[in-house]
Amino acid sequence: MERVKKPRVGVALLAYNQGKYIDDAIKSLKKQTFQDFEVILADDGSDDKYTPKKIESVEYEKIKLKIVDGKNLGNAKRRKKLYELLDNEYVMDFSADDVLAPDFLMETVSYLDKYKTFGAVSTNIVYFNDNVIDGYAIEKYDKKRMNLFSLLSNNHVLGSSLMRNSVLKQLDLSGGFKRYQDWDRWITMVEAGWKIGLIEKPLFYYRQNKSSLSHSATIEQELEIRKLLLKKHDKQYKKHYEDIILGLDKRRLEVERSKGELELEYHKSLEEIKKLTAQAEELSATIREYQGIIKTMEEKNKNFWTRIRNKT
Repeated sequence: MERVKKPRVGVALLAYNQGKYIDDAIKSLKKQTFQDFEVILADDGSDDKYTPKKIESVEYEKIKLKIVDGKNLGNAKRRKKLYELLDNEYVMDFSADDVLAPDFLMETVSYLDKYKTFGAVSTNIVYFNDNVIDGYAIEKYDKKRMNLFSLLSNNHVLGSSLMRNSVLKQLDLSGGFKRYQDWDRWITMVEAGWKIGLIEKPLFYYRQNKSSLSHSATIEQELEIRKLLLKKHDKQYKKHYEDIILGLDKRRLEVERSKGELELEYHKSLEEIKKLTAQAEELSATIREYQGIIKTMEEKNKNFWTRIRNKT
């Protein structure tokens, strides 16, 4: 009996109260120009009742497994378990409310095929929401910041980047992360000697809404993540401490400078608005003056013809 060849890419599609968007995510998978992949579709204990039912009803030949167990493990733990179920050459995950551009898999697979020392490859992001489907902003990542020093300061990599599964399975992804586990993953990957690449094209569509993890996190939760990173990667943080502080201070100065420039432009705009308002008022006064003259002429013309009719 001939052995069935395993798809090269495994996709973990995770939903939590996002049932109404699942069709969009599936549709973007169907439109991929690279079709050698399979999908695990999972629910992380949604409490809206609709999402689990939607997952059960989805029919798509590339879904090899559906998971609807009613358990809310949390984003990080659930994704880790999904990775354990994938044994493909390359793997990725994305949320059910996000969308892939048609060439996402073709471009990312080709990249990792070509560059063997890279453990993952990111793309740029298009931000969109329910009102602006085509996107309203593009986040462009910087290749120069795909390094350990930069990643210790901030996450500069797409969370749904395509990864080598062999690399992923080597990484220690412990640490108690409830969110932003991808940030820890990238640091751990680079620590292990792997590079992270970047395709400078907007191939991933990220839906921004109130439930989006990166927009629902509080300041306290953000600080908790940083504490966990400091604890797990303490040697690297100690090694790069001064550079990180200087880098953060540089960013602060850049933000302050940008703020100052924006304020200057704002005040210039206000002055320009004042000038335009004054000109508009002058023009309105002139129009009113001409309207008065026209009205007077019309009255005189009316009186003239009245006198002519009276004479005849």
